[in-house]
Amino acid sequence: MKKDIVVLFSGGVDSVAAALYYIIKGLSVHLLTFDNGAESHLEKSENKAKELKLKYPEALVWSLGNSQRLFQKLALKNLEKDVKKYGNLICCGCKMAMLAEALIYCRKNKIKFIADGFRKEQGYYPEQTRGYMDVASELAESFGVKYEHPVYNVKLSGIKKLIKKAGISAVPSQASCLFAFNRVTNDMIWEYTALKAKAVKKYVKGKSGGQK
Repeated sequence: MKKDIVVLFSGGVDSVAAALYYIIKGLSVHLLTFDNGAESHLEKSENKAKELKLKYPEALVWSLGNSQRLFQKLALKNLEKDVKKYGNLICCGCKMAMLAEALIYCRKNKIKFIADGFRKEQGYYPEQTRGYMDVASELAESFGVKYEHPVYNVKLSGIKKLIKKAGISAVPSQASCLFAFNRVTNDMIWEYTALKAKAVKKYVKGKSGGQK
C-alpha cells in the first residue's frame, strides 16, 4: 500500500485538486514545484502550497526544485531544429525535465508514486495528451515509479467542487511561464517525447549513482 506520493505542483486548480485527492485518502503528499528558468512569481505557487499546509499540516511538504539545466538541454538547445521537425513541443520538453528531477527526488526518498493535475479536457496542451503521457509513464516505470493522473477524467466544475469542499480557495495561484498557453495539436508528440525520454533516462541514472 502506498504511503507517500509526489505531486507535480503548480498551484493551479488542477494540481491542487490532485494533491487533495491523495490527502483525503490519507497519503503523505510531497508537492514539488520546479523553476525552469522561464518562470516568474514562483512565490504564488509557494503561497498556494502554504494554504494547503495550513489546512492539512501533517499531510504534506512542499519543495521548490530547479529543472533549468535539463530543460535547456532537452528543449532549448536544439529548439529551431526540433520545431522544424516536430512543431513547437517545447512544453513537453519542459515537463520531461521536471519529471526527471521528480524521479530523482523519488529515488532519494524511496517514493514509488508520482502524480499530476493533467485533465483530458485540456488535451490542447501537448503534454496533457496520451502521446506525452504514455512515454512519461513508461519512463517512470523503468525506475520503479508509477505515474498517476488522478483528475484526468474530472471536469473543471468537479475540480472546483472538490477544492471548495476541502475549504481551500478555488482561485489559482501559480507561477507564470514564458511558454505558457502553448496550444499544439499534431501527430508528432509521441516521437518528440520519446526522443527526449532517452536523454532523461540517462540523466536520471547518472544523478542516481547508476541505480537501476
